[in-house]
Amino acid sequence: LGNSVFAVSASGATGIGRSYPDNGGTMLTVAGNVSSSGVTRTDKLQVDRDAIFKGPFGINNQVTIISSNVAGVIDAREQNHFVVTAIGANITGIRGNGEMGQIVTITAISSGRATIHHAENGVASGDQFQLMIGRDISLRAPSGCQFVYYHNTGWIRV
Repeated sequence: LGNSVFAVSASGATGIGRSYPDNGGTMLTVAGNVSSSGVTRTDKLQVDRDAIFKGPFGINNQVTIISSNVAGVIDAREQNHFVVTAIGANITGIRGNGEMGQIVTITAISSGRATIHHAENGVASGDQFQLMIGRDISLRAPSGCQFVYYHNTGWIRV
């Protein structure tokens, strides 16, 4: 393919690659940048066998600022880093992309403060935080924490 731009559409069981007789699979090697422009919340990268990613692989490298005291459930379908600048934000859950192992980082900077609520009523179970001994987390600048999605159980602190 050289330096050409190419696209793969959802046109059925087609593939791009080179057959390797020793493992019976195919491989697509891309040198350079891979762009995800035009990706929507419902688009996914699916690998049916094995994948090796060298270097950073992510959804969005821009942070989302939480500047309101009423944050509620944060939307991590296109984002994975949230920065709290509000004084007294209440974060009740994370709406992720549904992939087990997704990691979301919440950081408080400047005079930012947030309460991360354990298993908040009215929040879908898969979006809830499952925190140790059922206690909320008080996040105060300068600090942060990460959460990993564990199927329908919800978000667990790393």
